[in-house]
Amino acid sequence: MAKAEKSKGIGRAAFLNLLRQGKLHGAWLCEGIDGEQMRSAVEEVRRTLLPPGMEELNLTVLHAPETDAFVSACETIPFLADVRLVLVEDQPGLTGRPEADEALVEYAAQVPPTCLALFLLRGAADGRKKLPKALAKLGQIVTFAPMTELELREWTVRRFQELGCVCDPQAALELIHAVGTNSQLLSGEIEKLSAIALGRDEGGFVGVPLVRAAAAASPEYDVFRLTEEIVAGHETQAFAMLKRLKENGEEELGLLALLLREYRVLQHLKIMQYEKIPVQEAAQRLGLSDYIYQKNARLAGLVRGAEVKAGVEICLDTEYRVKSGQQRAEGLMASVLAELFARRRAAAAGCRGA
Repeated sequence: MAKAEKSKGIGRAAFLNLLRQGKLHGAWLCEGIDGEQMRSAVEEVRRTLLPPGMEELNLTVLHAPETDAFVSACETIPFLADVRLVLVEDQPGLTGRPEADEALVEYAAQVPPTCLALFLLRGAADGRKKLPKALAKLGQIVTFAPMTELELREWTVRRFQELGCVCDPQAALELIHAVGTNSQLLSGEIEKLSAIALGRDEGGFVGVPLVRAAAAASPEYDVFRLTEEIVAGHETQAFAMLKRLKENGEEELGLLALLLREYRVLQHLKIMQYEKIPVQEAAQRLGLSDYIYQKNARLAGLVRGAEVKAGVEICLDTEYRVKSGQQRAEGLMASVLAELFARRRAAAAGCRGA
């Protein structure tokens, strides 16, 4: 079977630039895996093109429409507006389903300038299909690819502004680190943090402390923070954090795997710092964003190589003992933390005695 080809498209920024220049009309295919980014772009299109109070009179939403219904919606003259907006969801003929009929393919190139028709597709269209081919030939495909770290930061700050808050750019990066790059999950956390910030006496300011205190973080982020406490020698805080993670239902073997991963990252960083590997190359080798790389690099600077090596060995040894039946999984993380802190105290005592 031939492999489905992906359609080619412009990016979100170029698409919105055409909107602001008043050059957006006709039929367009909006595709991509970032559904929240697509949703926010469509909302900006709606706000820009449709006069306040006239939205419902100039907006048509169609679900898998027949060609006649689509043509009728596009040919309807806008009411007290320059352009009518037609949104089409679940359109057959964009992916592996049956082809769009010839009439629809032909009409896609004839949508009048008084209409903007957007075919919305979560994922990638099959570029071999007639309708995506026709839109690609017109240069009227926009692809919502995952945002870069910088784009995500700017988008996060902007979303907070839309909700009446002021977000520190560092807090935006911390939120991305905590939640991940899924813009839909980020959007939910932004709304939650905005409600908290606006309920305080700080004028809706969102800083790193609020993100750390209130964001629903991923296990990876929580274990990174646990590693921070271990490296800093904060024994009480580390055990308290472990207790919270277990109360939240995190499995101990999963936490151990994440802790081992953190110590391995620190080990690689210590080696690359010793070899004076350039920052961008080191970040690329480790598959880390700039922000997360810098946070790990600062952490690596606070701990000696021997201590990092010991951390890797403790995690690996514990994992082996549990999986081989020599040690119970219950309580394994507490024993790992106890050994890590014991090694740290012994190393500190040795340094003072030297």
